[in-house]
Amino acid sequence: MADPKTVSARLIYQADAPHDENRPEYDCYNPTYTGRYWMVDCWVCNAAGEIHPGYNVAAVPVSAENLGDPVGAMSAGPLWEE
Repeated sequence: MADPKTVSARLIYQADAPHDENRPEYDCYNPTYTGRYWMVDCWVCNAAGEIHPGYNVAAVPVSAENLGDPVGAMSAGPLWEE
């Protein structure tokens, strides 16, 4: 098994594939936590950080392997919590 991936709740990550094929513009994830994970709850969003209207009630579990490169950041603040 691969090592856990370090993710930041302040970053928006490109998804390997859109979470919802009917709304492909929401092709990114924003993790709810900062840390090292194999699985992490994420908000389904677009590159601007706008949450998918069909997934705005609760974050969804996502394999950290499906989080691609960061494509943006959420509101100002530290990218990594100490």
